[in-house]
Amino acid sequence: MTWIGFDFYRSVIVRLAHTMSDARSSARDVRVISQSVAVAAARDRDAHSRIRKIEEVTAQARRASELAVYRPVNRSRRSASVLFVTSNGSGMGHLTRLMAIAEAGRKDFQSQFLSLSSAAGVAADRGYTTFAVESQSRSGLGWSEWNRQFSEVFADVLHETRPAAVAFDGVQIFRGLTERTRAASIPLAWICRGLWKENVPRDQLVHWRDFADQLILPTEGSLFAAEHSIPASVADGCVVLPIVMTTQADLLSRDDACRALGLRSDHKNVLIQLGSGALQSREEMERVAVASVRALGGNWNPVVLRSPLTQRSETPEDSIRVVLRKYPVAPAIRAFEFSITAAGYNTVHENIVARHPGIYCPDAAMLADDQAARAASVASKGGGVVATTLEELAEGVKRMARSEARELIKSRLTLLDGSTGNAAAAAVLSELARGANSSIRLSLRRIGPVVTEDGSLRA
Repeated sequence: MTWIGFDFYRSVIVRLAHTMSDARSSARDVRVISQSVAVAAARDRDAHSRIRKIEEVTAQARRASELAVYRPVNRSRRSASVLFVTSNGSGMGHLTRLMAIAEAGRKDFQSQFLSLSSAAGVAADRGYTTFAVESQSRSGLGWSEWNRQFSEVFADVLHETRPAAVAFDGVQIFRGLTERTRAASIPLAWICRGLWKENVPRDQLVHWRDFADQLILPTEGSLFAAEHSIPASVADGCVVLPIVMTTQADLLSRDDACRALGLRSDHKNVLIQLGSGALQSREEMERVAVASVRALGGNWNPVVLRSPLTQRSETPEDSIRVVLRKYPVAPAIRAFEFSITAAGYNTVHENIVARHPGIYCPDAAMLADDQAARAASVASKGGGVVATTLEELAEGVKRMARSEARELIKSRLTLLDGSTGNAAAAAVLSELARGANSSIRLSLRRIGPVVTEDGSLRA
């Protein structure tokens, strides 16, 4: 994975990281690049400070390349390639959705990733060339400056990867994505799941043709009619079934799942994963979940899953319970009797695919995702239990401890369509990548998210 930080010599980091992670490069290549930059810096009016900056950047690049997994693209195998771009997000949804599409399209196109997520390394772990770029919040820059620098970084990555198409997953398209793909005549697809909160601006979505060449809309499947989760004013988008990473064919048997996770199969394991905590801490809810499972007695075993985005260190309490750092865990979901999770898009729809009973604790801090509506819908169909308070959570655990309650939920889940839209979305991108150049027509409206300097969205 190549890490790209925003700095005065941003492009140097890219070149150094690529050079040092390419097995064919020599130490001389690195020295030549470093020396050429040092000479340029010496010509600057503030030479000494620039040289110190070069030393810092070079050290940063060396650290990045030591951790990087750079995989050169083999263009002889397939002619088309897609660069998948994700916004930062407060969970793993954007990145997971794009990896699911990339997996479905392996036979049709090559996939590369550029992500603002701090968990971008999971894409590199799955064998994809991956560029990790600083998000606005991580960079410490104001939105205007961040957008400008992101546009330059994105242009460098386009030049490096030369994709036939770009696919972006996020709530709002950044200005640089539209401008740079248009300048390079590369078609841009916007992948945007629905079920937004009412206060989220929808102007870009309604006028999506001003910003992208194709719009792919993953629906909520059996939970909502498409028109409920997607604004009626959105025209001509490509509507597909839910896009999830794990399908029925990926699910392990219970014994194999327990072995894969290092869990005892003679225990009744309960998965607890209440979100990344990127927006607010949910430690109190997690504590009650663990205590409620332990209170069941016998061989009930709470298993806490930490998101790749979770920054918190382990507490003394963690030493007396099982803590997993596993991604993705969905293929091994049969290791658990039930789960206690947030009501994110991926989690709920993966549970529907796996016919897995869950207690859903909607995360109200999500900026756009209406988790409360999703949890209420799956519960109304008998496919799970909703807990919005600590008391409801404790009662939900007691209910799920009864095998007949779990079996009833599983039977109701079989009535919900667990089909996915992975292949359909991949087919759309394949056609876009192999088709004509971008025909995007920019409007006079502002391109990219309308934001204030503090990052809040404005309609």
